[in-house]
Amino acid sequence: MKIKLVIIAFIAALFFSPCYAEDSISPFTLTTCDNQSFTNKNLEGQWTLIYFGFAHCGSTCPKAMTALNKIYNNLKDAKKTLPQVVFISIDPDRDTADHIKKFVTRFNPEFQGVSGDKAQLDKLTTELKVGHSGKLFLINPEGKVYATYTAPYDIKAIAHEISS
Repeated sequence: MKIKLVIIAFIAALFFSPCYAEDSISPFTLTTCDNQSFTNKNLEGQWTLIYFGFAHCGSTCPKAMTALNKIYNNLKDAKKTLPQVVFISIDPDRDTADHIKKFVTRFNPEFQGVSGDKAQLDKLTTELKVGHSGKLFLINPEGKVYATYTAPYDIKAIAHEISS
């Protein structure tokens, strides 16, 4: 019985614990909902939380965006420095800038929505191994991937990570 519990704890830690790295992100150019360029430079100078998804998603993406809003509000309530929160749509064929903006601001008006052409999105999602993982990416102020988190997200732990 003890062995089973140890194995279950190990598997849970493996899948639900953050993965840490200091990986640079290759140069990319996307576009904000306000038709402004969004590049690696936009990731520098502050902590950034990124979620890749679909504005037309009915379940997983809204849950992740709700978690991002909870993290953001946790930091705001604690009067900590707030991260930039970015939703990157990986469905450029259906997610128009207007639709992305409505989707993102439904969760928090401070959140930013971006997208791009299929080639740029494919390059970025392949490099970051996004898949259908539901990962949240924490980018440090140097613009490097600092940690990734999978659902269920530990809101307090992620907020603590940003504020430390």
